[in-house]
Amino acid sequence: VIEILEALTKQAVVSIANLFLRKHFEEEVQSYQKEIINKLGDMIGFSPEMREIFNIVQKISNVDIPVLIVGETGTGKDLLAKTIHKFSKRKHQKFVHLNCSTIPASIIESELFGIEKGIATGVDKREGIFEYADKGTIYLDEIVDLDLSIQAKLLNFLESHSFRRIGGGKLIKVDVRVISSTSKNPLQYIEKGKFREDLYYRLNGIQIVLPPLRYRLEDVIPLAKHFLEKYKNYYNKDFIKDLHPSLLNKLIKYPWPGNVRELENVIKKAVLFATEPFIEDITFENSFERIQDYDTDILPLKEAMKNFDIKWVKRALTLYKGKINEAANYLNISRMALHRLIKKYNIDISQFKK
Repeated sequence: VIEILEALTKQAVVSIANLFLRKHFEEEVQSYQKEIINKLGDMIGFSPEMREIFNIVQKISNVDIPVLIVGETGTGKDLLAKTIHKFSKRKHQKFVHLNCSTIPASIIESELFGIEKGIATGVDKREGIFEYADKGTIYLDEIVDLDLSIQAKLLNFLESHSFRRIGGGKLIKVDVRVISSTSKNPLQYIEKGKFREDLYYRLNGIQIVLPPLRYRLEDVIPLAKHFLEKYKNYYNKDFIKDLHPSLLNKLIKYPWPGNVRELENVIKKAVLFATEPFIEDITFENSFERIQDYDTDILPLKEAMKNFDIKWVKRALTLYKGKINEAANYLNISRMALHRLIKKYNIDISQFKK
C-alpha cells in the first residue's frame, strides 16, 4: 500500500500531474480500461489497491457471506457497502444503513429487532430493520461501537437468522445479508474486552481494507475530476472547464487526512464559488489553511514513512508472533500489502515466530 510513497519524488509528482494535463490522458485511460477495472458502480480507482478491491467485490457480491469493511473515516466504506449490494442478487431489495455509534444503547435493540405493542404505556408495535430489510442487505456501520449486550443478541441472530421482538414470544425468521464496517481496529477492541471475538469472526467472512487516499495517489486526480463534473452539473456551472494545471501536483502532495470525503467536499465548495473557467485555488475544510500553502518536501516524508512502516510492521509481527493474518488486521492493511512490506524491508519473519 505504501510503496507509492517510496517512488514519490518531486519529479514523479510533476510527471503524474502532467499525465492528467495532456490530451494524451484520454488515450491512456481508454487503453488502461481494456486491461483493468478502474470503476465499479460509483466507485473510482486506478490504484492497484482499489483494482484489487473491485475484483474482490465482483467475486463476492453474489455470495451470501458476511463482509467486514475496515478503513479510516472518509475512505468510502458506505459507498463500498452499497456497491456490494448493487452487484448482488439482492440488488432489487432494500439496502438499510444503520450507524451503531449514533444510536443510544437504550433504543438500538428495538431499532434492530423491533418491539411489540403494549410493552410500555403508549408503545405501539414496530418492526426492526432486520424484519424491514427481509431479502435485502443490512449495513451496520461502526460495528465495534455496538453495546456488548446487543452484540450477544446480534451474534444469536447471525447464527440462527431469527429473533424475537422486544416483548414478543414469536420467533421471526428473515433472510438478510449483513455487511459491517469500522474505522477503528476491531482486534484492539477485542483485546480491551469491548468487542466479542466470536462476533468478530462471524462478521468477518470476508474482510476488505479500504486504504487511505494518501496511500493511493493515482486516484487523487481522477477523483477530483469526477467530483468536478458531478458538482458542475449539480450547480449548473457549465462555464467551468477544468482544474488549473498549477493545482494538480498540489492536490497530489497534500496528504488528505479526511480522505475521499475531504476531497469531495473541497471540490464541491470550489465549484460552488468558482467564477473562472479554470479552478486554481482550493480551500481546505478548515478554511484557514490552503492547499497552495502546503509544500512539504517529499524526501523527508519518504524517510519518515519508511521508519514508521518498519516500526509498526515489527510491532504487529511481535504482538501476533509472526501470524500474517492477525498482524495485517492489526495494521488495517491487506495480507498482500503486509507481505509486500516484509519483502521490501527485508524483515525476517522467522524471528517473530519463536
